[in-house]
Amino acid sequence: MHPAIFTFGYTGQSIDALHRFINQHDALLIDVRYNPTSRVPTWRMSTLVKRFGDRYHHLPSLGNTRYRLGPPITLADPDIGLRELLTLLDRGHPLILMCACPDARTCHRTVIAQMLHERGLPTRELALTDPPAPLFDETEPPAPSH
Repeated sequence: MHPAIFTFGYTGQSIDALHRFINQHDALLIDVRYNPTSRVPTWRMSTLVKRFGDRYHHLPSLGNTRYRLGPPITLADPDIGLRELLTLLDRGHPLILMCACPDARTCHRTVIAQMLHERGLPTRELALTDPPAPLFDETEPPAPSH
């Protein structure tokens, strides 16, 4: 039996919650963005390498070469990418296939998940939340200040 495989879109997600999940499950973070950069420094490859070390892997072969152009989704080299992914899976760690897209239904990570499913490897979408604690009990209005 293979370890779990998750797909994950980081937009709107917490890097701290992702880090906790990776540590708790001894998981590997697989960056499937064609170009591993972001307007948000937290999600840039250089930052992810510093934070996750050898748990971070970038597989541009599974990236969508049309990510800036729109449909159709076109993976750079899915055959090589799947071989690389299966090699990482053989290490015995859960995998998290990460990209930026907030909606898996319109993202290339779902295409990758379908390819894995066709090979008998199910995936599931990982949704992490790390909301801040409420400032007051939301069932009661805040007390007026004097």
